[in-house]
Amino acid sequence: ASGPGRYGLPDLPPKGADKVKADTVLAIRVAALAKAFHAAGKPFIIENPAPLPNTPSIFTLDEYMELKSLPGVADPRFVQCPFGAYSVKPTLLRYYLASITSDVFLPTCPHPPRRWKYEDGEVITAKHPPLIGRRRAVLEEDWIPDQREPLKYISKAAAHYTPSLNAALLDAITAPQTPAAPSSMPCSSIPNVGPQRV
Repeated sequence: ASGPGRYGLPDLPPKGADKVKADTVLAIRVAALAKAFHAAGKPFIIENPAPLPNTPSIFTLDEYMELKSLPGVADPRFVQCPFGAYSVKPTLLRYYLASITSDVFLPTCPHPPRRWKYEDGEVITAKHPPLIGRRRAVLEEDWIPDQREPLKYISKAAAHYTPSLNAALLDAITAPQTPAAPSSMPCSSIPNVGPQRV
């Protein structure tokens, strides 16, 4: 997505507009911190869903495009299912001086199609069940009859990081790296990461 709507649409209802504004401020502050880390020769990793065509993403904001252009910043995509996520969850990492390798952060789902069963007994064959409403599927061999549907939407439940993904990200950012020389950017040009109006 491109254009000014990336920072929030003008016709959102007040509650939605407030959330978009707060989320955008946080995203801009994270980008400013990452830029300061880069200037100091320190590592950073920013994770968010992989951008889709014609869909808003923090990675298309000007501040993140500027980050992407800095020397040594990389942008691999990976999937979260090998870390135990409920769905594939294509994800993008914008990082600097971290140990992100494709043998740990796999770019595609390695799972074969399997049989999944919903609470109502419906069976589907897929690598992973779709994130639809409150319907949760389990592998057919793990299905137990008369299970109640979860109270929250499955996409919300699936949004959390798994412990193994948290551990992999921690390992990636703490792995020994060749220290980068601090950039020649003067301190006065490092963006103010304090409160800002949006």
